[in-house]
Amino acid sequence: MKYRHQFRLRVSIGQVAEFRRRSVSMHSIIPPPVSVRLHRTPDVLGVGNKKGFRMGVDLPTIRPVASIEGVSPTGFTGRQIHSPLAEWVHRRAFNALDNQDRIGG
Repeated sequence: MKYRHQFRLRVSIGQVAEFRRRSVSMHSIIPPPVSVRLHRTPDVLGVGNKKGFRMGVDLPTIRPVASIEGVSPTGFTGRQIHSPLAEWVHRRAFNALDNQDRIGG
């Protein structure tokens, strides 16, 4: 299964990248009714960091651990190293939409 979602923000790519590097940003982007709790996760994510969390929606909670890869001003990848799922790769990409450094993605 693949899931894709896009939206536009009127901020710079640098501002988005800085926001998303912070582990607590996950709470801001996960929509209700999904609940997320971070554990064993650094405040600011970098290549090779591990991000452990719990998430659930009126179902048994899953507890994946992701390894952070390819961190750059235009995005990053989280790849499962422990999860009940067969495979999980999560790519966040930030793309400039015009010469004013507005972004989408």
